Amino acid sequence: MSVYAKPAVTGQGTIAGARSFLRRMLEGQSVSSVLVDVAAEGQGIPHRRLVHDPEQLEHSLPFAPAILASGARLAAQLTERRAMQAGGRPAGKRPCAIVMRPCEARAAVELSKLRQVDLSQVLIIAVDCVGTHEAAAFGGLEMPGVEWAERYTESLRRGGADSPVPLPYRRACTRCVDAVAPVADIWLHVIGVPEAEEILVEVRDPELAERLELGAVDDVPERGVVLAQLKAQRESKRQLELDAALQALQPGADGRPGLTGQFDTCLRCLNCGTACPLCYCKECLFRTDSLRVECRHLFDLAERRGAVRLPGDAILYQLTRLIHVSTSCVGCGLCSSACPMDLPVDLVFQSVGRETQA
Repeated sequence: MSVYAKPAVTGQGTIAGARSFLRRMLEGQSVSSVLVDVAAEGQGIPHRRLVHDPEQLEHSLPFAPAILASGARLAAQLTERRAMQAGGRPAGKRPCAIVMRPCEARAAVELSKLRQVDLSQVLIIAVDCVGTHEAAAFGGLEMPGVEWAERYTESLRRGGADSPVPLPYRRACTRCVDAVAPVADIWLHVIGVPEAEEILVEVRDPELAERLELGAVDDVPERGVVLAQLKAQRESKRQLELDAALQALQPGADGRPGLTGQFDTCLRCLNCGTACPLCYCKECLFRTDSLRVECRHLFDLAERRGAVRLPGDAILYQLTRLIHVSTSCVGCGLCSSACPMDLPVDLVFQSVGRETQA
């Protein structure tokens, strides 16, 4: 049963309170390091940094509303495979803490089922999240860091479904109903938490809470109310969009192509697979010679058909990915964010994934 705790208030706001908690974990040697978003020098786009020195947490942004790389994919990179094969984290070795948004935490759990992430080697610290922006657009937002941080955490606290700055959330975020990660080791809650209290910490393991010397308190009753309102607001939108997307995949009686039409302008650049936290194959079939067609065959094919599309096998690539990840798609939307043709990749995968996961 989880333990709730209220860390000492810093008096400097939510982000400072979260930084203080992360620093406490490092200084108390509960973890070996912390992977967290950090403000990039000279840029507005936060990037992930593996922090060992607590002083380096001064510019960390645990609630940054932008994703450059999925924390789940990085958790796989930080998993020592030999130790996992030997049965888990070596004795005496502290886990690495990774600050994740709800979709990243769910992806990490899915990767653990596929033996790509060892959950004994990483400690998931999940932050509440109501949405993120496209990273490049967020980097160009002309607004002082302190100002956007205050606006965002204020919106987060009241469970606001819409962006508090003049930049929309990513489309995948607007249909997300999980503002709180269903699975984590530690949660840093802000939604529904009074501003004066900054953050509420939830620890899944009572023994870990005791080692962190966190005094137990009751959950904040307002949290459940705010979360229920946010979920209800987004649930109807999500169902409508996924229903429409699933319908669009069906070929029409009027000759509408359906699924193939959705990916008609796919370049087969493989960006979506590269961005997806659940595409973990060491060697992708589509990066090998297996699907490389000799030029003479292309000319022969064009001669027989009259014309042939290049690059080819775009729909085969998308179907292969769909078969691989539809059972574990978490709807993070990073595939669509990476698509140069702005295709609704995540919407297609989420609509099919809803059916296969059910």
